[in-house]
Amino acid sequence: MAAESIWPGVSKAASMLTGKWVPAVLAGLSDGRPRRFGELAKAIRANQAQTSTPVQDRVLAQTLERMEGDGLVVRTERPGCFPRVVTYRLTEKAKDLIKALGPLGNWAS
Repeated sequence: MAAESIWPGVSKAASMLTGKWVPAVLAGLSDGRPRRFGELAKAIRANQAQTSTPVQDRVLAQTLERMEGDGLVVRTERPGCFPRVVTYRLTEKAKDLIKALGPLGNWAS
């Protein structure tokens, strides 16, 4: 593969990772278990640095919606349940992205 041909893909991947909370969502769902919104928010807040501002529910919802549009997260709503039961999980595309980010994370440390 010619080096020039990787840049469109790199640009697309970088645009998917923009946003303060995208890495936190990837980390929060990386164990493979589907999580409800409240569980995910709690996990993200527990892993935040104490000096960081906690993620707001509205911002987390927007981040999840964008990640769903990018094909990184699947939102599943269980029909017939009240109150509504919605879970989020990573797609295979997101799992591949996490694998690709490993070397980048090592490089940056």
